[in-house]
Amino acid sequence: MRSAHAFALLGLLLLAAGCASSEEDEALARIRNRPAPGFVRILNLTDQSFKVMWTNFTLDEHVGFGTASMFRPIGSGKKQTIALLVDDKPAASFEVEVPTDDRVTLVVYNDGDAIASEAVVGDATKWGPGPNVQVHFVNLDGSAPSGEISLSGAGSFTVDPPTQTLELPAGEYTLAGNGLADAVGGRIEANAMYSVYVVATPDGKKHAFLVRNTSTDRPAASASS
Repeated sequence: MRSAHAFALLGLLLLAAGCASSEEDEALARIRNRPAPGFVRILNLTDQSFKVMWTNFTLDEHVGFGTASMFRPIGSGKKQTIALLVDDKPAASFEVEVPTDDRVTLVVYNDGDAIASEAVVGDATKWGPGPNVQVHFVNLDGSAPSGEISLSGAGSFTVDPPTQTLELPAGEYTLAGNGLADAVGGRIEANAMYSVYVVATPDGKKHAFLVRNTSTDRPAASASS
């Protein structure tokens, strides 16, 4: 009888182990089949500061005028809702579809009394030998991009529309161009990626901003990453 009980107990243990293994395999398969995330950030051209939310997650606590947040992971492959809050009260929300493992910059601006956004896809974050600055000309007033932007610092460079890429040495840079209402430069560091946004807003003003793409939350990516 003891031998029979022992065999029965052994059988139950093997069955339980097999079920646990099967459930673990199914869980791992679900994880493997999940699409890679997309990444989103805010470039704020309004006169307000925002908290940025995705579903119930805070992406950024504070994004002020003329600043861009770091790229944050969100869902990809279908529309996602990004909400902007002022003093923890809803100010605006936008639906954005981010391609898998790609990046979207939401240029947020005032359109009359409303807060609107324009999505720009494809800013690079991983550094490699070659161009380290992308220049985007974004016209939100419906006109065709025009005019040029100059970057002065460790070298002097002038760029015309459309979107361009540049390879710039590390150093401090200023931005200049005809009719600019705001020009926010900054420092370009080695082994990191940057973008310059030249944005014409519906109020007829033109703005230029140098923003960092490579996250400051971790070391800058190497050419081999």
